[in-house]
Amino acid sequence: MRNKVTVGITIGFVVGILFSAGAIVLAGTLDPAGGPTASTSQMYTLQQLYEQLTTGSTGEKMETFTEPEAGPGTGTMVTLDEIMAAAPSVQTNAATQDEVVSGSVVWGLSEADWGLIEGTRPYLSVSKTGQATCYATTGDYDPCVCGSTEWCPEGQDGDWQRGLEPIPPASRFTDNGDGTVTDNMTGLIWLQNAHCAGPNNETYPGMNWFDALANVARLNATGRMRGTDGALRGCGDTSNGGSHQTDWRLPNVRELLSLVDYSRYAPCLPDDHPFDNVWPRWYWSSTTHSQALFWTEAWFVSMHGGRVQHIGKNAVWGADEIDEFKLYVWPVRGGQE
Repeated sequence: MRNKVTVGITIGFVVGILFSAGAIVLAGTLDPAGGPTASTSQMYTLQQLYEQLTTGSTGEKMETFTEPEAGPGTGTMVTLDEIMAAAPSVQTNAATQDEVVSGSVVWGLSEADWGLIEGTRPYLSVSKTGQATCYATTGDYDPCVCGSTEWCPEGQDGDWQRGLEPIPPASRFTDNGDGTVTDNMTGLIWLQNAHCAGPNNETYPGMNWFDALANVARLNATGRMRGTDGALRGCGDTSNGGSHQTDWRLPNVRELLSLVDYSRYAPCLPDDHPFDNVWPRWYWSSTTHSQALFWTEAWFVSMHGGRVQHIGKNAVWGADEIDEFKLYVWPVRGGQE
């Protein structure tokens, strides 16, 4: 009997405090001071609560009150059991890695809060190079089993394979069907034609850094670039409502390197990539060498093996004028802020 009396006194004490505290205003109370149309009595319906949990759709709180003409019928709204079933106690629909690195918006429970959760790439993560092989230190330096002998030492990139797992090409790249490709790993949008200026002929050299910058400006103005043979060529970009975009730029050196897969060569891009006309040659970046002695030089990246070098901005063939040093331009736009 004591327990029942104690519980009754406790409940009565709590309720009494809530109703006697004039300074306390309970939003959604059934007996608001201003009546059923007061702002403090406006509340969400059970149907809205259910839709919030299942679809993320949130309607407005009721602003008017209408006395029902009859009692509720079957199927007029969701039940409390249905609402409970829509509210899992654990987050079973967590974002996958692909959703995380691409910044997808997912729906679920996170840190005890319901809501739209913005996918976020792991803080300061570095992607794997793609290399999964070790190489011997003598002879023909052939591939070997990492750490198997003193001639195949541990600690190589192919041994550790540290970094964020690359997204498979099928989901990493999106062919936008308009002459552009989105890299879902970085958010960058690339021109699908990696050598629009051309010509695709070994007898013609590449272009210098200044011509590369001018060609990107020409692409923004006209949708075309000029090759070293003097011809103007359309680049196939129709992503701006059937026309070309006007914010293309020369990529910086790290943006170019973000495409490189060191498990491949000629070109060193992920297998099954959706780009066209990728030449295993050097591509200009917009990045200038920071040392005063080399301010006249800019960095460029090899799409043959992923090598990075710097060279004079006026260079066309390179310092030793060999075929491998032809310099091309591959425009990019957008990207993460």
